[in-house]
Amino acid sequence: MRKKDNPTRSMESTLEWIAKSIDQGLLPAMVLSDAAIYELEMERLFARSWLYLGHESEVPKPGDYVARSMAADPVLLIRSNDGEIRVLLNACRHRGNIVCRAERGNTTSFQCSYHGWRYDNTGRLVTAPGMEAYGDKLDPAQWGLVRAAKVERYNGLIFATFNPEVPSLDEYLGGMKWYLDLVTKRSDAGLQAVGAPHRWIIPANWKLPADQFVGDTAHFPYAHISALGLGTWPMTDAPPWVANISLENGHGVWIRGVESGYSLMGQRGYSDSFVTSLKSNLLPAQVEALERTGSLGGNLLPNLAFMDLQFADEPGSPSVGYLSLRLWNPISVDQTEVWSWCMVERDTSPEFKDTAYKAYLRGFGPSGAFEQDDMIVWAGPTRTAKGPIGRTLLQNISMGMANTKLDQSFPGPGKVYVNKSRFLESNLRAFYRSWLENLVRGA
Repeated sequence: MRKKDNPTRSMESTLEWIAKSIDQGLLPAMVLSDAAIYELEMERLFARSWLYLGHESEVPKPGDYVARSMAADPVLLIRSNDGEIRVLLNACRHRGNIVCRAERGNTTSFQCSYHGWRYDNTGRLVTAPGMEAYGDKLDPAQWGLVRAAKVERYNGLIFATFNPEVPSLDEYLGGMKWYLDLVTKRSDAGLQAVGAPHRWIIPANWKLPADQFVGDTAHFPYAHISALGLGTWPMTDAPPWVANISLENGHGVWIRGVESGYSLMGQRGYSDSFVTSLKSNLLPAQVEALERTGSLGGNLLPNLAFMDLQFADEPGSPSVGYLSLRLWNPISVDQTEVWSWCMVERDTSPEFKDTAYKAYLRGFGPSGAFEQDDMIVWAGPTRTAKGPIGRTLLQNISMGMANTKLDQSFPGPGKVYVNKSRFLESNLRAFYRSWLENLVRGA
């Protein structure tokens, strides 16, 4: 289905047309390739939202830092000498040079390699060569590195924003906290990142992986048909249950599991003592949900995704559970830098962590079988949306509009959508509605 593209249409009328299309279960392909929409996203969505930076286990000691990005802005995530976690724009206040070029390390100060301006690890300007040349016009308190307006943590996950007017992180997360607790609060010790995050660039618009992780359950048996043949994905004979769970602020969760009354806990490779600890840390309703969950994932608008998986490190081996965190960092309208973390509970055994990491690499690491499948299909719609004909297409995201119902029995928050086919796109439509509201609201 095609809609004639009008290059003279104003942005306001374009956004109105996109909104009407989404309400009909249609997505204009040009949202994946239009440079003006991409710039609007940078200004009105990414620059004004909470963005994920990393996990507190990556900066455990004073002076520890890692280099990260908040969309196009390079930043430093650092635990300063006072123990506080800060986010600093990685740009010298003199001429804007990158202050720190290392990916990670431990330091008490940063010195710009261009003209020697030096900052302590709170971002305060310590000295600048030739300071006397400025007279009394260079106040160190006013010329430090730019700090994020707000930095907050949730179960060890670190978020930041440069927007001082953004609502609290608690309000931003909303009902998603229940599902984040489900995958990040299983032990008193919390999670830890196993190894440094992997990074790679894909030729795809950032919204494609985001909308898949928010709730595209239809792609799984088709895009991953070759990877499923490897025999590393655990199977069960229990009656299947698949749901899209729509939450506020454009967040969404999907679950592939089994009907109530069946348990998949044994597929996770957890020791009996760990399962006992898990049940003491989660609410009874969360334990009930986890029992029947084979895999679940989600996406927090705009670009943080997660997957809780049970996976074998090689065919025939027992599966183990781990959490995969993903960040879809846009670097252009048709290129996305993927950041990928393997997260495991801190108090599991070294052998468990090693097996989980190998399973992560085989499945969803940068060269993993499932990851390769995804990268191929995400590049496809980005490629076709660039052409003069392809950009006029209206993609069909109406799956489930006709026969989807709400499952009132599931104990978690949000609108829990299910249907007999187990193929749903309800979360995709909610994701794009919220995405669009941010672009309109920021005017």
